[in-house]
Amino acid sequence: MILLKMWAILLPILLLQLLNTPTVYAGHPEWEHARFMLPNWVSVKPVEPWSRLWPDKTIKLCYESEATWRKYHNYYRSAMRLWYASGLPEEFKVREVGRDACQNTPHEQLMVIDTPELFATDIGFPSNDYLNPSNHPSPNKPAMDTEEFRVTTFAHELAHSFGMYHEHQNPYYWLYGSQVFTFHCNQMKDFEELTNGMSQDRIWGADGVCRSFTQARNIGFPSIDWLPVPFDEIMSPHGSWANKASVDFDSIMLYGSHNGGETEFSVTLSLADGTLFDEPETPSVDDVMGLKLLYNTVYGTPVRILFNDPRSPNYSTFRTYAGCFT
Repeated sequence: MILLKMWAILLPILLLQLLNTPTVYAGHPEWEHARFMLPNWVSVKPVEPWSRLWPDKTIKLCYESEATWRKYHNYYRSAMRLWYASGLPEEFKVREVGRDACQNTPHEQLMVIDTPELFATDIGFPSNDYLNPSNHPSPNKPAMDTEEFRVTTFAHELAHSFGMYHEHQNPYYWLYGSQVFTFHCNQMKDFEELTNGMSQDRIWGADGVCRSFTQARNIGFPSIDWLPVPFDEIMSPHGSWANKASVDFDSIMLYGSHNGGETEFSVTLSLADGTLFDEPETPSVDDVMGLKLLYNTVYGTPVRILFNDPRSPNYSTFRTYAGCFT
């Protein structure tokens, strides 16, 4: 009883001392705040149903023909060297696979098809959406054509395949009241032709193709390369506090102001205050950091693909024997 009375007296005193003791940040990650600038990047969510990351950080590359291989394989090699020179670890790889793999499991490879002067890449590892051609991006014509530009373009497309979105499509840069970018939809190449027959609401309404990423994606409208991606489809270090200072203007994933315009002087993308900017030519430090973080999350090892999944290399065998024991 005496001990209980002593504890009854001492406990309130101890609690008061704890409350009055200054807080010390001892470095534990569960409570320590970041004391460094967050990298600027935007990627797929590394979980289903949005996408899967490439197993072993390796893109498997297929070519539709020998001629396509001869035309493009050096660009992909040069593009990866550009990423390595920018600091990307060499554990990220692009590996060319044989014709059999291209034919038997095309949905597990990045298929390169020769579309002269046009470039388009799916975001991340192919998912079951490969069954629906409307989900594939429409190709875009580059504004110029030099060897350097082609290597930069392929490096940009490889980042898409690894899982990165365009820097300017981060939805946190488009919040009402703090919007960073302005998209000038009517300055896109072939805008008049593409919108011929559409109502003003279909173009400019809240669910119009010049304002809604989802609607643009549904019909394959090219504004899909500029409009903000839905919040629930992306991963980003930024939140509602994002502003102009948050943008990585050195990112290879950022379109320049004149990219994809009707003429070389057309402005398709600007800052909200009208400021124009150029398109970077090499991956930035934050681009590299974004890919490293994306593939080093707890989701970096993709979910095991079961035999009954069309993407499984054993799918055809499964179909052959699935009914044998019924």
